[in-house]
Order: sequence, then structure tokens, then C-alpha cells
Amino acid sequence: MFDSKLVQVVIAKVRTEKAPGIDGVTAEHVLNCRPTTTLHLLILFNAILKHNYVPAEFGIGVTVPLLKGDNLDRSNIDNYKAITISPVLSKIFEHCLSFCFNHYFETSDFQCGFKAKVGCNKALFCSALLFSILLVMDKKFPLLQFIGYGKSV
Repeated sequence: MFDSKLVQVVIAKVRTEKAPGIDGVTAEHVLNCRPTTTLHLLILFNAILKHNYVPAEFGIGVTVPLLKGDNLDRSNIDNYKAITISPVLSKIFEHCLSFCFNHYFETSDFQCGFKAKVGCNKALFCSALLFSILLVMDKKFPLLQFIGYGKSV
């Protein structure tokens, strides 16, 4: 179960000046309503844990196209990436979960995506190594791999 201190710390670290989720709630709303909001979120989050039920609205996001760079051609669809704007309350809940449980999780050295300080270079190296091994072994089987090689900043 979470405590009020954890919820307060997570709320204090929420990034501001971001677009609201589908519910219209922004980080500024939550920040400016403390400490009352902290208590209500604590009750909600602990009820979610107790009853093993996450509100469906926590999983609803708004996906919008975002130009990858300011100097890119806006008429070329390849110059965009999709981002999903999630409800701020679900982000706060996720950060509380992460704070409490991240030390129980580990990732494989073979995972290249969605991992801190690991980028395409490692993924490309692993792919080249795998293909080399398969060629030497004369193995033929379908292999599907996705690598995002475009600028995603």
C-alpha cells in the first residue's frame, strides 16, 4: 500500500506545462490542489491495489502527431512521430508503482528498446551479430525485427 508521503513526492515531481489527457486534467491542477488532492489520490490508489482494478480511463490516451524537428518539411508524413497523451492521474499512479516496485524488475541485456541509455547502435550491433551467426550456421527461418532508425527527438 502507498502512503501519503510517496504520493506527495510523486505529485511534486510531475512535469508541468504538458497537454492534458482526455479528462482535461493537467499537472498544474493536481499541484495547485494539494494537500486535499494528495489524500484523495492516496485513497484511490490504495483502493486500486486492494481491489486489483484499474479504472479503464487510466488506459485511455490521445495520440497526436508531433514533428520530429523544427526545420523539417511539415507536409512529409515521415517527419512525424506519434505520441500518446495519458491522463495525469494515471501517470502519478504509474510513478507510485514504479517507485515501490521497480527494484523487483530486471531487463535482459538483449532488450534494446525502452531502456535507459540504450539506443539503436546496440540494437544494430545485436542484429548484425545474429545475422552473422545465422549465416555461418546456414540456418534459414523467418525472423522479424523492428528498429526505429529515424530521428525521434
